[in-house]
Amino acid sequence: MSESEFSLMDYIWDNNPVDTAALVKFGEETFSWNKSTTYTILKRLENKGFTKKERSIVYALVEREQVIDYETDKFVERTFKGSFPSLDSAFLGRSKISREEAEQLINIINSNIDDEV
Repeated sequence: MSESEFSLMDYIWDNNPVDTAALVKFGEETFSWNKSTTYTILKRLENKGFTKKERSIVYALVEREQVIDYETDKFVERTFKGSFPSLDSAFLGRSKISREEAEQLINIINSNIDDEV
């Protein structure tokens, strides 16, 4: 999903369902898009199955979390060849984290260990 598509989806998720006039206004005020730009992006979202439009009302067909999970997996696969340790190393190599943040990460890792592998 492109950045502009995600921005429009973010607005749709926050206001679901939303009328197209509000989407056009959002695009104009936030990104200086003209009406046709907003409609082009909206059409791409429809073609990808993320939204549907009935009359002038737009509905989100997927949850924000589904898209975030998909985009995260795609990023990790493309950038780090699917290796979460490589992602962590790249992230942690740039900055220090607090003890509390480290404990949160340890808890997340422990709760996602697959003992059957």
